[in-house]
Amino acid sequence: MSTPFGGYPSAAAGEKNSLLVLPSWRDLNPAGAFIKNLYRKPLPQSGSQSDRLLEQILDARSHVPGAFLGSA
Repeated sequence: MSTPFGGYPSAAAGEKNSLLVLPSWRDLNPAGAFIKNLYRKPLPQSGSQSDRLLEQILDARSHVPGAFLGSA
């Protein structure tokens, strides 16, 4: 997965120089509030309640024929 979690410098340039600014440019500006707050709260540790819930959902889907593309 390729994601700009550190921001995207071109977004900052677009926000600064463009007559029309897209909201996503503000979000992807490395100096913007969204990127600054992205890592403010650490991700949950492995084995958290959300991990267990996801594992249960994936396990339940694996027992349903046709739940995933390509399964029989």
